[in-house]
Amino acid sequence: MITRGFTIYKIENQQNGRVYIGCTEKGERRIKQHFSELNRGKHKSKTMQADFNNGDTFRAVSLFAFSATVSGWYINDSQSYCILSAAHEIESYFIHKFKAATNGYNDKNYQVKYCVPSGMPDPSKYISGMLKSWKMSKRTLKECCNLYPTKDNPEKVYKPIDIYFSKANGIKSN
Repeated sequence: MITRGFTIYKIENQQNGRVYIGCTEKGERRIKQHFSELNRGKHKSKTMQADFNNGDTFRAVSLFAFSATVSGWYINDSQSYCILSAAHEIESYFIHKFKAATNGYNDKNYQVKYCVPSGMPDPSKYISGMLKSWKMSKRTLKECCNLYPTKDNPEKVYKPIDIYFSKANGIKSN
């Protein structure tokens, strides 16, 4: 069994408010990768690269995080593929919510094809629904949970992403 954890994060320009929404299993390491790409002038978002080169400061924060215990990696495991799809569905929700494709740094050609207009999808219901539609057993899905502390689970231990970075000051975790 493998536990996979996903974090949906937002990188916000502190000067102009533009945002980038991303999804990762790597946590802070992915934010450091963004900073490294920007520092080398190689970021895929040309607008974000220009703002970084101009001296703007960015803040990266976690928006949502969840984990699930599945039987294998997504390449050969349908449960894991469902987890990945749920993560992209939630990422799509936040891209739509923050208008990150139209007024931010996400790809302008991004199609919000997964977004649920009524609100953010519940990852466990989404994954269970996909497994049901594929006529697969849900019993083998051991766990799917929000990693943030909640009223029902106040003891959850999760270190959210909270990092500032700029060309002048480098990268700093809070």
